Amino acid sequence: MRLSYTSKRDGFVHSLVTTEALSCFQWLNAMGETKMKRTLYALFAAATVALTIGAAPAPFAGNESATGDYIRSNGSHMIINAIKHKNGTTTGAMWFQSTSGQIIIVAVNGLTVSGNTAYIRGIVTYANPNPSLVGFTSFHKVVDNGEGTNEPTDTASFFNDYAVPPADPTAALALNFPIREGNIQVSGN
Repeated sequence: MRLSYTSKRDGFVHSLVTTEALSCFQWLNAMGETKMKRTLYALFAAATVALTIGAAPAPFAGNESATGDYIRSNGSHMIINAIKHKNGTTTGAMWFQSTSGQIIIVAVNGLTVSGNTAYIRGIVTYANPNPSLVGFTSFHKVVDNGEGTNEPTDTASFFNDYAVPPADPTAALALNFPIREGNIQVSGN
């Protein structure tokens, strides 16, 4: 299946064949193609967005969702996509790249929306250079403060990964930081 999206950053249309994504990640990692890896990871996350929201928005109207592509104040890059379906299941992905180059991909399996705030949960499926994080539970919180220059900046928590997740992760998600660039969108039902 080929998916396409238009990048907000460069305005170009990008395509990805989803069934080949993981083998491409492994090949690019072995080749050390840093710029290409970043592009491919962004395409992978965007493909997930296209699968769950962008490719067919009509069936998802009225569902809770959280999406975003942003850079935090410390320079780390995050792409999120989560949607809670009418049957109660949640799907999506989170992609994180630290300023040191660490990359984490999370398969989203939980979403709670309260007003303009979304709490997102998932399982780490890829972590480089620390593969021991694979299988950890990850939590993330984002706040959508609206659009436009007169609105406060959107905020996001740290990316929290746990081998044994806490019963209530809200304390770990209490600190949110303004994003430096990009946008977060949270939608309730």
